[in-house]
Amino acid sequence: MVRIIGVDFSGANEKRVVNTWVTEAQLQDHELVIECCRPIRRDDLKTLLFHLPNCAVAAMDFPFSVPIGFAKSWAPAAEDMPHLWSAAAAIKYDAFGRKCNEYTNQANENKHPLRIGDLYSSLPLSILNLRMRRMTFYGMKLLHHLWESESGFRVPPLDESGRKGPVLLEVMPGAALEVLGLPYKLYKNGPKKQDNRSKILESLGSKSAVKITNLGSFEETYRSNDDALDSLVAAVVAARWELAKSKFLHPTDTRKDCSKLPDPNRCNRASEEALSMTEEEAAKREGWIFTPL
Repeated sequence: MVRIIGVDFSGANEKRVVNTWVTEAQLQDHELVIECCRPIRRDDLKTLLFHLPNCAVAAMDFPFSVPIGFAKSWAPAAEDMPHLWSAAAAIKYDAFGRKCNEYTNQANENKHPLRIGDLYSSLPLSILNLRMRRMTFYGMKLLHHLWESESGFRVPPLDESGRKGPVLLEVMPGAALEVLGLPYKLYKNGPKKQDNRSKILESLGSKSAVKITNLGSFEETYRSNDDALDSLVAAVVAARWELAKSKFLHPTDTRKDCSKLPDPNRCNRASEEALSMTEEEAAKREGWIFTPL
């Protein structure tokens, strides 16, 4: 039995705000058994993660790091994600926001800097998006505390040597829904949001090859709240990871081949430093969205 946690993370300014949604479940005999879905505070999330067993998998919906181009201007000595997490832990959000503004104002052709892993999704992330910026900053602060603890958390694609704790995955529910062939844009807002949520709930288990045994008990919550639904998608991705890690998009040990992207011009939004590295080298600094194939 494996503990599964799906998190729709909140970047709200007030950490006391109760709007980080969590789906908690058990993966038992290849079936995902949902135990609860609830909103919690960021501090409560930290406590929840610290109490996970070593075999647990938690999939969290926020960028685990920032584009290398920005990282070099903000924390030039940082060599990997943990160094950037430490840099985030040492400052307040306002200072981070000013650095983001300075970087994007100085960039001429790279107004919307992206990470290497973001180039695969039609829903790219950007530190220009203020909501995403806050999520990234507070998420990195959380990861710093988890990584530096004695719990031995594992964060792919970082080296796991000597670490035997729970797995923390960066996920993006919209990107996962896209590759699964489910509605991934108009399920949060718009006139068809309820129809699209119904399609997701009806087919998420079969499309992901994760059998969800008791979805009906929580279906109304997922239908009525898109953040709750995102936490479910994250939990399903975590379960899929435990069942078949090989059937995920992983960073390769080669450099990005922009010609193979649906939109090769999107590579212009990645930093030259990242494009000069292998995907795996870049992902260890920028993070990587893990999506099931």
